[in-house]
Order: sequence, then structure tokens, then C-alpha cells
Amino acid sequence: MEKYILIGVPGCGKTTLGEEVAKKLELPFFDTDRMTIESLDLDDEIEMLRYNTKVRFHYGQVGVVKQLEEYVGPAIIATGAEVALMPECAPLLKEMGTVIYLERSIEDILEEVKEREQSFKHIVIQISDDGIKVTSAGIESVKLYAKEISQYRDLADEIFNNDVGKDMGVNQLTSLIRRLMKVGKNMKEGGLGGN
Repeated sequence: MEKYILIGVPGCGKTTLGEEVAKKLELPFFDTDRMTIESLDLDDEIEMLRYNTKVRFHYGQVGVVKQLEEYVGPAIIATGAEVALMPECAPLLKEMGTVIYLERSIEDILEEVKEREQSFKHIVIQISDDGIKVTSAGIESVKLYAKEISQYRDLADEIFNNDVGKDMGVNQLTSLIRRLMKVGKNMKEGGLGGN
């Protein structure tokens, strides 16, 4: 059965839309970041951030993707931003099902991250010849992954524009996945037409 894998930069809507679409379509929902946190017995996302650049978290993500590859049946899968960029994972995502890149304006994501981080302060300290610069971890993460947009686009079977707001995004992504499910069913039955 087909899986629908959502990829993209942090804040593009993979988890937010993925959970809602899965409910509407009555499909299981999996989030590779959450699964990795659980598999590594990390307490929360702050602890995950500490491990995000470490080998342990990297291989945890690879293990989760391999676990999801073995899952039988359709599902919606939201990946961590790095998963689609990992050479060990990208080919597995393609084999598992339809890869959907959630494209969203980086400016809109950064604005949302700034608003969200008013109450949650996790900082990055950068030291350079120009002095010390303190910035938001969320903002730096978005900027880092934004440099890799071409890789997300290259991996994707479908590109979904998520600059439409949550409710419309959920409805449009639900329609896209329903269409993909119908095409997959028709192909499996041997015909491309169908009703």
C-alpha cells in the first residue's frame, strides 16, 4: 500500500497538516522526529535539539525510516527536515511511496517562528571575527534548511504549495492525497482511467 511522505524545511507544515489530513482520510500518522525522540528515550524537543547534530540522533532517524519502510499499509508520514537530505534515507522514502514537498514561503515561516519563540527562548550563539551574535535556534534552523530547497524539490514526486493557511492547506492536501490514492488504486487494478 502507498505511503505519503511529507518533506520540507522546519515550519512548512509537515506535522500540522499531516496530522489533520491523516484524521480526515482515516489513515495512520507517523512523525519521524517524535518517533526518534521516543526511540532514543529523549525527554523533549530541547533534548532532541542537543542531539540533532550528533551521530546518535542521525542514526535514530535512519532506524525510524527503516522501521516505517516495513510498515504495511497506507499512512501519512511527516519527516524531520533533515531526513530527506540524508543519503541513507532519501532512496528509502522514494521506495516507500509518494514524496510530497510542502513548499512554503521562507519569510512566512520565519515570521511564524519569531512569533512562536516569543515565549520559548532557545538561542544559538555564533562567535566570529565580527563579534558575538545571539540568534534564535528556530530561525537559524529554518535558514539552514532553506539552503537545501533544491534537494527537497528533486526528491519530491509532488510539490504542494502551503502558502494558503492551515484550513485551506489541510483541505487541499487532503484532496491531493485522495487523488493520488485513486490513481494508485487504478494502476494497481490495471487501468489508468476509472471512476
